[in-house]
Amino acid sequence: MDLEDSGGDIPFDDSDYKPVEEGYHGVREFVVSLQSLSNLMSLEYLSLDGVNISVSKEWGGAVGSLSNLQQLSMSECGLGGPIPNSLLNLTSLLHLDLSHNYLSALIPAWFENVSAHLLSLDLSLNENLGGDVSFIGQQKSSSLTSIDLSETDIKGRIPSGIWNISSLKHLRLSATRIEGEIPSAIGYLLSLQGFDLSGTKIKGEIPFAIWNMSSLEDLSLDDTRIEGEIPFAIGNMLSLQSLSLANIRIQGEIPFAIGNVSSLKWLLLSNTGIEGSLPSRLTLPKSFESLDLHNNSLEGALPLPLAGADLLDLSMNLLNGSIPTDIGAYLQNTEFLSLSRNNLSGVIPDSICTSDLQILDLSKNMLSGMIPPHFTRNCSSLCVLDLAENHLKGKMPAKLGNLKEIHTLKLNGNHLRGHIPSSISKCQSLQVLDLGNNDLECTLPYWIGKLSQLHVLVLRSNHLHGSIPRRVIGLPNLQILDLSRNYFSGPIPRNLPNLLAMVNASQDNSNHLEEYSSTSATYTNQITISWKGSDVEFVKVLFILKCIDLSNNNLSGSIPPKMGSLQGLIALNLSRNHLSGQIPKTLGRMDQLESLELSLNRLNGSIPLELQLLSYLQFLNLSYNMLD
Repeated sequence: MDLEDSGGDIPFDDSDYKPVEEGYHGVREFVVSLQSLSNLMSLEYLSLDGVNISVSKEWGGAVGSLSNLQQLSMSECGLGGPIPNSLLNLTSLLHLDLSHNYLSALIPAWFENVSAHLLSLDLSLNENLGGDVSFIGQQKSSSLTSIDLSETDIKGRIPSGIWNISSLKHLRLSATRIEGEIPSAIGYLLSLQGFDLSGTKIKGEIPFAIWNMSSLEDLSLDDTRIEGEIPFAIGNMLSLQSLSLANIRIQGEIPFAIGNVSSLKWLLLSNTGIEGSLPSRLTLPKSFESLDLHNNSLEGALPLPLAGADLLDLSMNLLNGSIPTDIGAYLQNTEFLSLSRNNLSGVIPDSICTSDLQILDLSKNMLSGMIPPHFTRNCSSLCVLDLAENHLKGKMPAKLGNLKEIHTLKLNGNHLRGHIPSSISKCQSLQVLDLGNNDLECTLPYWIGKLSQLHVLVLRSNHLHGSIPRRVIGLPNLQILDLSRNYFSGPIPRNLPNLLAMVNASQDNSNHLEEYSSTSATYTNQITISWKGSDVEFVKVLFILKCIDLSNNNLSGSIPPKMGSLQGLIALNLSRNHLSGQIPKTLGRMDQLESLELSLNRLNGSIPLELQLLSYLQFLNLSYNMLD
């Protein structure tokens, strides 16, 4: 009996199912009594994917009684312990999927008999399932087409018998303890379409036989000890769709023959050491989706034919020259564009602003001129705009508020002047606003207090003046506030307990700022703050950073005792102001504090003994005051 003939339903009574709490991978779980299965002696197809049977100890015996079973799929079932011996009884089995479970112990030696008649085997995502799998392919009659043992604890070399399985189409051994070299015998697998050894201990050079495999569609050797070069013969891989060699060592340049591979959709060669100029004759197919060459030694100008992918990342290279004025014509489908940390100069072309662009990162170059006003008209989908640390000048576009989807706006480290456009108050999704290290001259707008989702506000090193509005100190999600090195005056606002994210001492913040993902790639936020006496750039830890820096201003009055309510704060810098009065004893309540700077003020009285309660404190500067 084939369940497909009966509508695909397993004929159990409702009494066989008992609902339990939602939890395993976020889906509704059921506990099934598997004893009923033994009645289905003609069953050929059984799929229990996502059904929680972790409390059922008899699953192996129940399934093993189905001698006519041809396909068994039990992915994400919460299975634990060793693979049961009863599977030996499934002599008709062709497809076996036990992936994404908690199976442990060694893959049993008798599994050789099971694999002999299988067409597909998937034991992936069982992290504690290990052992030697040299038995695979030892039987010459093996007709396996797919083997997936990725993210298991198997070890040793790639089983030599695999190279005898002429029917094999997919071999995935990623994130395992497989080691040794890839033998040239891989060339015997004339039907191979997918080959994934990423995250293993494989070493040596990529066999030349691979570059002649016209059937190969997916080659992934990321994060291995592989080295060598990409030869001109890559042009023979006419079926190749994805080439992923990130984080390995590659010598030489990218051969322009790669442009002959018309089926190519993903080319991922980040952090490989590839050097030389980008091939001027490299034309990517219209179906191309992702080009990631970041963190290499590529130099020269940016050739236009490279553009056109959904993801285009050439950051952290040595590219120079200007961005082509008509680049927008090649970015019609591009969602992620990063050219940051290069040596690009000239102006930002208006055409770079396209309607599909979600993330644009041109930071840390030598770009000059003004910010194109077209950003506010054409980039309706823009979520991240990072133009930090260039030589941009002039005023910010007045209609930045038209970027309704903007999540991160970083224009710091330029020569921007004038006011902060009030239209930004319309950007209700804004979480990161960094305009520091510019020449802005204005008061701090009260409307910033309307940006209720704001987590990071950095306006350091400008010419801002006036008092600090109470509404700004009322932002409930604010984690980083840096107004240092300006001309703010007046007292520190007293409504500090309204900074709820800083009041909360918990380090578990699910809405963190570590990264922002589009449909194509991930942008990681980086913020520079004053940390223990020095400026430090923080990457990937912003969800635990909670700090206030009001140093180097003209603030006066006393330190508000309510400052002590900010128990989640890990850094507080009020140095180089005109603060007076005593150091509040309540600061001893800030038990997460690691850095406290109050130097160069007019504080008096004794140092509170309560500061000795700050067990995490690593940096304390109270110098140049009038303390006893």
